Amino acid sequence: MLIHLLLQVSEDDIAKVNQEYNLDDVKIKDYINIINIWCNKQDHLVEAHKYMTPDVITRLIIISRGKVEETKTKIERLMTTRGMLPEVILNKSYEEFENLLENVIFIPMPKLDVSKSRIMIAKYCNPDLLGEFRLYVDYNISDIHILDLKGLTLNDVAQFNPIIFRKGEILHTKGYGLRVKGIHILNAPTYADKFISVLKPVLSEKVAGRIHVHNSYDDLHKYIPKTFLPEDYGGEEPSIAVIHEQWKEYLKTDEARKFLENSNKLKSDESKRNCAKFNEEYLGMPGSFRKLNVD
Repeated sequence: MLIHLLLQVSEDDIAKVNQEYNLDDVKIKDYINIINIWCNKQDHLVEAHKYMTPDVITRLIIISRGKVEETKTKIERLMTTRGMLPEVILNKSYEEFENLLENVIFIPMPKLDVSKSRIMIAKYCNPDLLGEFRLYVDYNISDIHILDLKGLTLNDVAQFNPIIFRKGEILHTKGYGLRVKGIHILNAPTYADKFISVLKPVLSEKVAGRIHVHNSYDDLHKYIPKTFLPEDYGGEEPSIAVIHEQWKEYLKTDEARKFLENSNKLKSDESKRNCAKFNEEYLGMPGSFRKLNVD
């Protein structure tokens, strides 16, 4: 499938990720069976479970560092968070993002780096559409984000919506359970400090502490080898424009539409569970996202 060309995972990548968490094919198969039995006993997850393929469950096992009980918690968090953030993640389509994709870049680099992290490159904002496909096919340990601020204006900074960004960060870390290894800012204008000052409060303290601002691509190479970067940043991978165009074409395919259609079903039925109690216990967010405030 084309998706494998855009999100490449080699046999060596899989072996090293599995080794990191003491997993093998037999153990993963056993864990999937345990998760399947458990999901079918949770009234609020029965419907969503119909759309949890073995690949999705394996992905969640990896995100949970190979621990079954933590995988159950990740499933709870993911399905609940998705249901609580329908405006961010559910009922999405290529058509909705078509105009946005003409002006916004948010792409994963094809290869995992040496730490088995997926490098994500963004300009301006972070549409979560590609997260749906990664849930089905990716196999990485963590994410490394590159935020290119070239062309950013003061007007863009003024229009930055911290509430929406915070929701996206919660979905990324609490829902998908992905660990952010670093955020690397490139081509920062002189007023980038204003953007960063707005950005930091909506990130967790741990993630905010992993922000790096680079004055040159050579400085970036100290953190990320050229092998895994696009040629735009002095790397050896295809240009951002080429990869971006490949994703735009893929998102138009029937296969991609099917992924999105199935993904819309990956949410818990909160009418069958006391979600307020769950939100407070697992997500640390009593009440609804509508009440979320950012200082």
